[in-house]
Amino acid sequence: MRRGRGKEPLQSFILCQAFKKPYFRLCCMLTLAFLLGMALAETGRAADHGAVAVIGERAYGTLEEAVKAAESGDVIEIRKSLKLDKTLVLDRKKNLILDFSGKTLTYSGSKTAISVKAGRVSIRGGKILCRQKENGAISVDVKKNACAALYHGSFEGTVRNFGLLEISGGSYESGAAFVSVNNLGKCLIDGGTFRNEISNYGNLTIAGGKFAPRVSSSLTNGGTCVIRDGIFTAQVYQAEGKMTIRGGSFSYKDEEVQIDVYRGTLLITDGRFRAYGVAPNLHVGKKAKVRISGGFFRTDRSTRAGNILDEGKLTVTGGTFDRDIDVVSAEQPKIGSGVKVKISYG
Repeated sequence: MRRGRGKEPLQSFILCQAFKKPYFRLCCMLTLAFLLGMALAETGRAADHGAVAVIGERAYGTLEEAVKAAESGDVIEIRKSLKLDKTLVLDRKKNLILDFSGKTLTYSGSKTAISVKAGRVSIRGGKILCRQKENGAISVDVKKNACAALYHGSFEGTVRNFGLLEISGGSYESGAAFVSVNNLGKCLIDGGTFRNEISNYGNLTIAGGKFAPRVSSSLTNGGTCVIRDGIFTAQVYQAEGKMTIRGGSFSYKDEEVQIDVYRGTLLITDGRFRAYGVAPNLHVGKKAKVRISGGFFRTDRSTRAGNILDEGKLTVTGGTFDRDIDVVSAEQPKIGSGVKVKISYG
């Protein structure tokens, strides 16, 4: 028994001497660090289960906390659907991504769900639902000097832009008396489905998308607009400004004109235009200038007014027409020598 107890000081002495060696000491420190890291990771994973949002390994109980803690370049992943009655304000000059991952943000207020006041914010996936969209609630508001990108989400409430906005995919809908997108800045639309009118009094480029409002027009332009592609199933209205149509499909199954140019300038270089009912494809208002150099214009057999109803200044240098150009004003339109179209005067 004494001999057994006598070994204990010797073993302790050997361990102490070994710990003094650099390699042994380093191994012990690394082991402790690994065990501590595993414990923290388990704690983090346990916290993740109750988190509303996470940034990397960091979990947050509210989206506001995650936004406040985020650094430029961070991806904020929303883990749970959430409800807000106040505006989520993004006012720091940071490059952030809000990844909703199929979750829903429900906003019960009457003003704005998400306000982007500075930096660049990308919102992807998921759904932004404004309970008071019928009263004009805004899903996303982009202020001047701010940038936002909306990717493949569902936005129920007007999207309003004063800064830079990119829309790629997704669905957009507002109350019946309001617009899907109200652009007063610079905007690119490259895909998506729009259930209400697009209003542009800034700089708008449309490179794709389906514009099929349940009521009102597909597009009202009062600024600068370029249409490269897209499907438009309701009227395109030019209030003022300048519009250029380089492609796209335009068809309107109603009693109103397909493209109505009240004033300003319209240039058509390409596109497919199909009118149904009694209205023509294009109306040129008394204060408007329209120049057509290409495109395919087709009307329904019941259309009495012909392909184009011209009351302003019309120049046609190209394009394919299956019906007459009906000129109401005394001024004859300018028709290029290579254009096969018959002119009838109203």
